[in-house]
Amino acid sequence: MVTGTIIAVIGISLMRVGINWIFGNPFGPTAPSVVNPEHAKWLADVTALAGSGTAPAVPKGLALVGTVPNPLYAQLPHIAIAGLVLVSILLIAKYAKGFVANISVLLGIVIGGVIATGMGLMNFDKVAKAGWFDVDF
Repeated sequence: MVTGTIIAVIGISLMRVGINWIFGNPFGPTAPSVVNPEHAKWLADVTALAGSGTAPAVPKGLALVGTVPNPLYAQLPHIAIAGLVLVSILLIAKYAKGFVANISVLLGIVIGGVIATGMGLMNFDKVAKAGWFDVDF
């Protein structure tokens, strides 16, 4: 009972990470909002003027907040693949027996990876370019 409760709490706390991966992260190229291009141009112009001495210096670390809806956020193919993975995991766990039922999450991830590769959303270019053995310092 204690182990099940702990696993449930861990799973529930990780749900927002999975949801961010499905819809798009709050920061970066798949954030729900991006910076308005007009505002970014204004900041670049003011920064250039501050460098020439005709305008006050721009405070260090000044950044613009995203206010424009991002077209890359919550794309339907990404949501469809996530739904397919979830449904396949649930079906495998319910109808399979033994070892196959135990690895239903792994099989769901593999199914999602194959579908994403077929749709052109996933590639293995970095894997192909990687060396067999590598040591980073």
